[in-house]
Amino acid sequence: MRIAITGAGGQVGSQLVTGIAARQSSVEVVAVCRNAFSAKRLSAARCEVRTGSLLDPEDAGKVLKGCDTVIHCALSWDNLAKRNSVNLRMIRAIGQAGVRRLVFLSTVAVYSSCIQSGINTYAEPCPDNDYGRDKVMCEREVTRLFSSPERQGFVLRLGHVYGPRLLWSRRILALARDRRFKLPFDGRLSSNAVRIDRISDALIALLESDIAAGVFNLTDDPNRSWREVFDWHTKACSLPEMAGLGEAESRELLGHYIGLKRMGLARACAEVAGAVVGAAGQMASASHLLKAAGQRVLGWVPGRAEQVLRGRHLAAIVARELRAMAGPELWEPSLAILFSDPVPGPCLPSAVQTPAMAPAAQDIRERLSKWYAQWASPDALWRE
Repeated sequence: MRIAITGAGGQVGSQLVTGIAARQSSVEVVAVCRNAFSAKRLSAARCEVRTGSLLDPEDAGKVLKGCDTVIHCALSWDNLAKRNSVNLRMIRAIGQAGVRRLVFLSTVAVYSSCIQSGINTYAEPCPDNDYGRDKVMCEREVTRLFSSPERQGFVLRLGHVYGPRLLWSRRILALARDRRFKLPFDGRLSSNAVRIDRISDALIALLESDIAAGVFNLTDDPNRSWREVFDWHTKACSLPEMAGLGEAESRELLGHYIGLKRMGLARACAEVAGAVVGAAGQMASASHLLKAAGQRVLGWVPGRAEQVLRGRHLAAIVARELRAMAGPELWEPSLAILFSDPVPGPCLPSAVQTPAMAPAAQDIRERLSKWYAQWASPDALWRE
């Protein structure tokens, strides 16, 4: 089986290429990079490396030639959540390239930055930022294009990926060195995280199985608490165990992050309402028949606008109080994930752990320690 891994020069893609190619399996890897510069990261990879664009069906067909399966890791930050999103264009081009099976790496951010049980659901995810909204659009396009018996489309909503050279491990280790930081709820909440080598294991198991196409979460199995994830990092890097934050302080911060999420959703509603107002105004002036409907819409908007402004005001007050309490730039918006409930919906069946996988698990722990040692001294700079 020959598979193409797109975005192979990125943080996650490059490690998936190395991890899958190194395993004894029936999978033959082709690494696809945007240009020669990003391909340099794969100079030591034991696989074929191709460079080219995925924005045009003809170009995509050339770079994916001979591959019946694509693991799509490539990501662009241009025009997120827009109809002309670069990420949507790539999926459509892959869909026209004759690929039989597409595995699209989405994210648990489609649920929101701070998941709330009963509010953020599997079937109707409600993201609170453009990154999550763009991923939802791409998920739907994958399902639309790869839903026939001849074509399979898998959507994997990745948890927060950690491991050597990855953003979340960098953030965790930085927090472990910050004396102001304490683990909310003493770290007992679900992390919804996934270690990078376990993604490789899960992908090989998926490709070599007869699992029906669909949408799955992909987190550590069993799901680990934030305490377990932080302890894994601190033990590997010989750092002290993290202290826990008290219940009352944790709940106060949880309220802060829920307020931020609501403010983000309110902003999106305000943008939609603004578009509706403009359209209603134009219709009312253009047609007497639509005038009454336009006036009703215009009369509805001020109340919604008042709710938006009130929500923003309350969130701003909470943010100021937290900055005064915790100091600048500690409880930043990205840390909302520390307060999330477990992801809703089914998880991808994990690969059966075998003794043969133990050396790989030990290796990733050692690589994390060596990576951390590169910048552990007080005056060290981030090298990657």
